Amino acid sequence: MSAEQIYTREELFTRRRLMIWSAALVVALGVGVFTVVVGRKEAVAARAQKEAEQGQLVRQRAVEEEKAQQRRSQAEQEAEKARFNDYVKTLSNIPGLRNAAGRGYIRGKLVVIDKDEGGVDAIHGAIADDLTANRASEVGTVVWIKRGKVPAAKPYIESVPQERTYIHTYTVTVIDMTTKTIVASRLFKNSEPTSDPDEYGPYELYYYLLDLPRR
Repeated sequence: MSAEQIYTREELFTRRRLMIWSAALVVALGVGVFTVVVGRKEAVAARAQKEAEQGQLVRQRAVEEEKAQQRRSQAEQEAEKARFNDYVKTLSNIPGLRNAAGRGYIRGKLVVIDKDEGGVDAIHGAIADDLTANRASEVGTVVWIKRGKVPAAKPYIESVPQERTYIHTYTVTVIDMTTKTIVASRLFKNSEPTSDPDEYGPYELYYYLLDLPRR
């Protein structure tokens, strides 16, 4: 075998080795690129999952905080309502009132009291919210409603002979709480005899309160 042939064979082996190394390098680079790409995708997916979990946690905390705020608000409203009811109980009997009854007026907001029962009268709920007090600090005027009845001229209902009929009366007393003064007193009656009183009284009573001048 000549020297030239040996060189050619060695050169061939070298070239083959270079080809193998090149192929291996290409494969390694491909695997590396694939690994990097997959790793980046996994990192992006993991980051997105983490952000989604954090967003869900933030939303859950916001919902919980809103519910907690609603519970606190409801508790405050119930406490305020209880304080108002306790205050109302003291208004059915106000000592030391001066009597200066005239046309009358409303100072601030009013609360309508059932004089006999000692609580908020049903008429209170029929008056617009901007006129009625729902906190003790809002009360500027107290209105007493005292119910009564007198036998009607026609004592029985024809269709129900056993039930007596009455003319139901509503004595209205308007009190200025700032000066502890009775500023108006008026008597209202149902226009028709009935066996049971009207919870809200005659329309005249309702409109009388609405038409009182404001101070």
